[in-house]
Amino acid sequence: MIRDAIGILRSAARRAERDDAGRIRDADIEAAIPAARRELRQKSLDRLMIVSQYATRVDGPRSKRTVRKYLRKLEQYNLIESAGEGPSRVYRLADG
Repeated sequence: MIRDAIGILRSAARRAERDDAGRIRDADIEAAIPAARRELRQKSLDRLMIVSQYATRVDGPRSKRTVRKYLRKLEQYNLIESAGEGPSRVYRLADG
């Protein structure tokens, strides 16, 4: 995914800069992958928490359809997992 690649490149660039390398090395990219994925996961989870807080504090929060769209997107990013069908579908945080 593009977001993953950008996050990995950003983390690798920070590492190369910290080491005063002058360029991004293969080792920087390899080392950046886990950190970048954790950062992307945390940002998405933070966004999800904001949405739930928003729904409890605002009159007329987003429609259920919009919430389902957000949940499908989070599932595509492997941040959450779902089980069941239709109205009985439940979501939980993905492992890892």
